[in-house]
Amino acid sequence: MKKIILLTTVIFVSQFAIAQNIAGKLNFKQNRVTLATGMDYSMLPTTIKYDRGFNFFNFKNPIEVGTEITIPVFDFDFMDNRLKINMKTDLWNNNNFFVHIKISPELVNSTLKTQTFKTISTEFELSPGYANENWYFGLEASYNYGFATYITHNQIFRDLIYQNVVDGWYKSSVSNIKLGFTALCSVKKIDFYLSAGILKTGKFNNFLFVPSMYGILGISYNF
Repeated sequence: MKKIILLTTVIFVSQFAIAQNIAGKLNFKQNRVTLATGMDYSMLPTTIKYDRGFNFFNFKNPIEVGTEITIPVFDFDFMDNRLKINMKTDLWNNNNFFVHIKISPELVNSTLKTQTFKTISTEFELSPGYANENWYFGLEASYNYGFATYITHNQIFRDLIYQNVVDGWYKSSVSNIKLGFTALCSVKKIDFYLSAGILKTGKFNNFLFVPSMYGILGISYNF
C-alpha cells in the first residue's frame, strides 16, 4: 500500500513539474515581462508587456492577465500609442496540444496632421498549437473591431477643409484581421519568439499606410 501511495505521489509531482515548464505558458503566480519590435500597423512598433498567471474561480487552466503599451518608432510621436489589457487561457488542451483564446480590450491613440483619433476596440484571438519544455509553435487568427472613435479636428482642418466641423464620438471606425503563426524558443527563464503573417485592415486605408503583412520579434523574461 505504501509503495502504491509513493508511486502515485511521484507520478503526480512529476506531472505537475512538467506542467510548470511548458514554453510560452504562465502558471499560477508566475510573471512575464516582454520587449518586442518589428513591422505591424506602424513600420517599427516597440511594445512593452507585463503578464501574470492567475487562478480565477478555481479554473483548471491558468488565466494570463496583463497589459501592454505599443509606440511606433517610425515617425515617432509619443501621442501615437496603443494600450491593451490581455486575458488569455486554454480553451482546450490535451497533453502538449492546445487551443488558446485571448480577449484584449484596447485604446488606440493616433495623430495626423489635421486630426487626432482615440479608438476603443477589442481584439479576439484563437490560437491552436503545440508546446513542450523548450519550444512552442501555434497558428493564430485574430479579429479586431473598433466600436467607437473620438475625433478631434485641429485648426489646420478647420482652415482648409471645414470650419464648423464638430469634435466628438463616431461609431465603428476601424477593423482588421490577422492570420499567422508564432514560434517560440525557451532557454531557462528567457523566451525568444517570432510572430508573422498577413494583415487585412477594413478602414483608415485612405488615411494611414498600413502594411499587408506583419512580423514581430520579441524577448521575454519569466519570474
